[in-house]
Amino acid sequence: MSTTSTDELVGTRVTVVMGEPWDFEPVPLPGRIVAVGSGDHGEKEVLVACEPFTLKGGRFDALAGRHRYEGEGLDVLVSNGTLTCNHMAWRLADALKDDAWKDWRKAPGPGTIGSIELVRDGGAEPPAR
Repeated sequence: MSTTSTDELVGTRVTVVMGEPWDFEPVPLPGRIVAVGSGDHGEKEVLVACEPFTLKGGRFDALAGRHRYEGEGLDVLVSNGTLTCNHMAWRLADALKDDAWKDWRKAPGPGTIGSIELVRDGGAEPPAR
C-alpha cells in the first residue's frame, strides 16, 4: 500500500473495527474505500463498502467514517495506517445517491466508534464494488 494522499484512498482495502457497540460482530469487518469527500462539518471523510452486517436491528453494507479526535484527519490514516473514527451505518446505494453519506443527519443507521485500518499484504479481501 503506497497511498500518499487522501485523494488516493479510493479503492483501498481497509478493515473496520468497531469498539462501540462492544458486542458488534463480525470483527474486524473487511471493506474498501469507495469515496472520499468533505462532510457536513467540512472535514474529509471516507465511505467504506463492506460485507452486509446487522446493527441495532438494521441491515447495512457501508460505513461513513470521520476522525474522532480533534486535530486528526484522513492524513493520519495515510501516514499511520490507522485512524480512530466515528462511523455512521448506511446502505451503500442510499449513501451514494446524491452523496447523501456526506450529511450524517440523513444516515439511516446508528453511529458507532472504532477505527479504520489500511490493509497490508495478506489482509482479508473485501467485497468488490
